[in-house]
Amino acid sequence: MTTTPPFDAIWASLPMPALLVDGCNRILSANPAAETFLNASSRSLVRHALTDKLAVDVPLVEALARARLNQADVNINDVTVTTSDRAQQNCLIQIAPVQDMEDQLLLLISPRVMAERIGRARSASSAAKSAIGMAEMLA
Repeated sequence: MTTTPPFDAIWASLPMPALLVDGCNRILSANPAAETFLNASSRSLVRHALTDKLAVDVPLVEALARARLNQADVNINDVTVTTSDRAQQNCLIQIAPVQDMEDQLLLLISPRVMAERIGRARSASSAAKSAIGMAEMLA
């Protein structure tokens, strides 16, 4: 027999920053990963406007409105995200309406740091292989 874990356990276990936003784009809840990402406690984030705590280089308010209007997910790739005390970071933002909760949205932030590091490592590895190949041809 399996049991469904409580919402709080799932919310706290999400490995990426997640925010629950109300119809006025105020933060209702932030998971622990969001607290770390934004360097602020959930208590200090709640009831504040999302745009006061998170600056992005895309029209975020329009994306939130589109998700509400269409009742569909909105994905925004390659967004530069800035917080009050963190350097700019390239992220993927996913916005989804919360089922049976009028006007509430779930906002997930996926920092692209790991993907960028892997890409750079592959580039360096590829360059090294090319140099070795050229050296072998000259030998």
